Amino acid sequence: MKHVSKKESQNEEDLKKKLRSLGLHFVIMYVPVLATIFSIVPLTLNDWLLVLAFSFPVIIVDEALKLVGRVRERAAFHRRMEKEE
Repeated sequence: MKHVSKKESQNEEDLKKKLRSLGLHFVIMYVPVLATIFSIVPLTLNDWLLVLAFSFPVIIVDEALKLVGRVRERAAFHRRMEKEE
């Protein structure tokens, strides 16, 4: 049996919680009775395209910043290792 670290276990739990939340949001949006109770309407294709148009650049910038951070962290690690030699 594979050992699962505490962090991996926490990540799995977080993912499950996020997927449940997302599922509930879709159920509330697209089940007419629940949409009426919560006073919401489903998003149209144009609405989703607008959401993607505004969120995609943010995702790209965020991923670029993470990449820069990883590169800088790796470079700092290599500098520390060279000093120890």
